[in-house]
Amino acid sequence: MTNWGGQFRITYFQIKGLQLFVQRGQIDLKMNDFQHPPNFFILYYQYAIKDKATNYSDENFIQFDTGDITNSQTGQPLQQAEIDCFSVAESHRQGLYGLFGFTTKALSQKDISPSITYLIKKGPQIVIYSNKIYTPIHKYENIELEQSCSSQDAVNYIQFTLEREGVVDSTCFPNTIIPESVKKCADGQKYKTILKDYYFGQFRDLSSDDVKDLLLRFGAVLTDEMILVGWKMKEHSNWIAAVRDPISYGYTGYELEIDDEKKYSGYVLFYSPPPSLILILGLVFGIAAVIAIIIIVGLQMLFLQFMLYLPYMLFQLLQFMFQLLFQMLQKEQQPI
Repeated sequence: MTNWGGQFRITYFQIKGLQLFVQRGQIDLKMNDFQHPPNFFILYYQYAIKDKATNYSDENFIQFDTGDITNSQTGQPLQQAEIDCFSVAESHRQGLYGLFGFTTKALSQKDISPSITYLIKKGPQIVIYSNKIYTPIHKYENIELEQSCSSQDAVNYIQFTLEREGVVDSTCFPNTIIPESVKKCADGQKYKTILKDYYFGQFRDLSSDDVKDLLLRFGAVLTDEMILVGWKMKEHSNWIAAVRDPISYGYTGYELEIDDEKKYSGYVLFYSPPPSLILILGLVFGIAAVIAIIIIVGLQMLFLQFMLYLPYMLFQLLQFMFQLLFQMLQKEQQPI
């Protein structure tokens, strides 16, 4: 999240500064001839606070306490066979495993141990750069992704599987081996995905109050190699935090004093379904109709007066359409 024009905004998490698009098992990195495409910004405050009775200035915001963190499925130490699967261990080291699990618990009260092997199996097999720009530093070579536990790269792209497919519990697809098929669980049972259409949101240099605002909306925040899930007041104000153990690959719940002078950077997961065809067509025809009306009215006015008012009318039109687009697309966090 960046402070742009006095407003905090969430931007899609990106690899190597490029926007990525998932299409039929491959990722196409779109580049133009001169510069990288801009980040896509979303106003985070357009997402409603989960409990409207809460506020970042409250003394306490407790979704679940430290003991619940330690005893949760997400908090349990990985088994050695899971640690031996490099991709699973790496997702834990990066905090992705914890962010998936504790976001799910905060938003739905479902207690899961996320299946990273499922995300890899459902993920892309190749990364393709189009309109390449070769520089002495960046070559932008296409990457073939090996869907295996030993893959060094596959875990870097599992967020794109999350957007398209969601995640499931590791009781369905164990984190010890990449499944050969993901049509049904390993035991033959049907499964239901969680966090489908959820995206990574990145934020930078936020105050503790701003981070509290994120927790009220998105449930969990990954920052400084721990997952924040709330806060409470004792002698002083403390974060309720899931702190990662680098030895056991587990999470332990702690209360950590909040430093009001510190600036926080990290990630959240937010819900953003793709716009429907009806919405897109509606916006296109709506804009066309308004422009047509402006032209007709303009022809009935004196030419000079029309030219004086035209910039103002176009500005108002664009402002209205962007506000309408944000209201229609950026809803509150959806049930998972």
